Amino acid sequence: MPDLRATVREQVLALAAALSAGDAPAVAAACADDVRWWTPVTDDVSGARPAAAALTDLLRRAGGHADLASVAVDEDGAAAVLELVAGAGRSVPVTCVLQLAGGRVVSGRVYVDVEQLAEVPA
Repeated sequence: MPDLRATVREQVLALAAALSAGDAPAVAAACADDVRWWTPVTDDVSGARPAAAALTDLLRRAGGHADLASVAVDEDGAAAVLELVAGAGRSVPVTCVLQLAGGRVVSGRVYVDVEQLAEVPA
């Protein structure tokens, strides 16, 4: 039987790679069709495509490419925390708290210092 935590970890790592690359279609594919995301920039966003657009825009405003800092997955694979450091030449911490089901993100919250986002031209 496959290790559920390891499987979920790989899914979260794939999401991190998609976010870092600004690959909105891959971000959307990692999310359930009815996903709900909250970010400090957009508040609540519903749906995979709108969420992917909001998330890739947020990371672009944080400086683009993001390096993986850490991934933590709970024992049953239903929740994870993804920590990224974004920003070309700057360090903008971005933390995503995820709930997962069926191998896809069903809800998420992004935490980032919005004052650091304001430094990057929109």
